[in-house]
Amino acid sequence: MNKKLVSILTLVVILAAVWVGASAYVGFKAQHELAVITNPPLGTTPFRFSNVTHDRGLLISNGSMIVHYPDPDADQQSPSDLFQVQINYTIDHRVMLTHLSTYELTANLIGDGAQAMTALFGQNPILTGQGRWGWDGQALNQYALPALKSEQTDFTFEMSPINGQFKIKQAELDFEMSLASLLMADANGETRISDVQVTLMTKDRDTGQGRSVFTIGQVDFPVGQAQAVRVVGESVYEGDRLNVSIGKAVGFLTIAGTTASNLKLDILLEGLYAKSMASLSAVMNGAGNLEDLTPAQQQTVKEAIRDLIVHGFSVGIIDMQAATNDGVAKASAMLQVKPNAPASKNLTFDAAKQLVFNANLDLEGSAISPSLTAIGTMMGVIVERQNGFTGSVSLDQGQLVINGINVPFEAEAAQISANITEFLKTP
Repeated sequence: MNKKLVSILTLVVILAAVWVGASAYVGFKAQHELAVITNPPLGTTPFRFSNVTHDRGLLISNGSMIVHYPDPDADQQSPSDLFQVQINYTIDHRVMLTHLSTYELTANLIGDGAQAMTALFGQNPILTGQGRWGWDGQALNQYALPALKSEQTDFTFEMSPINGQFKIKQAELDFEMSLASLLMADANGETRISDVQVTLMTKDRDTGQGRSVFTIGQVDFPVGQAQAVRVVGESVYEGDRLNVSIGKAVGFLTIAGTTASNLKLDILLEGLYAKSMASLSAVMNGAGNLEDLTPAQQQTVKEAIRDLIVHGFSVGIIDMQAATNDGVAKASAMLQVKPNAPASKNLTFDAAKQLVFNANLDLEGSAISPSLTAIGTMMGVIVERQNGFTGSVSLDQGQLVINGINVPFEAEAAQISANITEFLKTP
């Protein structure tokens, strides 16, 4: 036989063996990752997994599992399931030039949840998904949920299909979802929601660091309409601190004949002690219901809040405004809790030294009703100015000033100091 041909055949056999080995290894890695997901550390997630099966083949693997989610309103300490989801999947781990593996899955409710869905919609909808795992370690996934429609004697519900995708690369997660329309109607009227978009971009899905955007094109409800609804959230870590901002906006709002535009609400939580936030997040993820925490979880929450106070933080509304045909209203309010000094040792809270508060209100024209402005003026909360009203409150170094007038605050500061000190020192 020709030596060149033998060499080529030998190379082909070697490459084929390497390809099969690589594909088998990808299948092994996929099985390992699934085992990690379905056996989460205790207390890190409310989800529970059962009936986990995985049949790993040389090139293609199949498996299934049941995902349980506890009822957050259940009274018992080990709550019953709010719903159960059956997941079936197929993983094709044949290594290709464009990707390492692909997968397909289906997910649907089982048990009581499936019966309720069938009774309401005449079907138990199945979520379908498919995706691939790239050479760069990125998993790109697409999913879809079919349209749902229910017409009961006293209630109507119609939802267009839900479509979206998500990408995972190490700790990063990008998530997208879109919903064209949602209709809910009963004896009280009809609510129609159009063009819903959700985007989530996280740098670390475990800590939640990243940015989320939620938008609605239009909402029509019995007494009015809202357009261009937008909510943006962002969380950023700086050293051992976490900063969270939440921005809400509505382009146009009409309620019972009253119209407002350019509504805006920007909330800021700044300088939160990151370790405390991680502890609170872990409890929230694992508890399901914060009203029925175990004694250990209650202690964790208390210690986390205590550390938040000791290390200090700022929270408030940095901008709130709305415009109507009669005027414009603007407001802001910010509370700062200064850290104890030194934070790790001193558990005595001094409101006069550690609390700083500033709030401002500006009303142009007749942004709110004359009866409310009359009450506010009578109580000294706002004062009249040219073409409107204004109001301000400040607290610093124990001095409370409302619209330029000093107001006694010593007794209140002492009581606040005593209450917080007692909380900090209680085991």
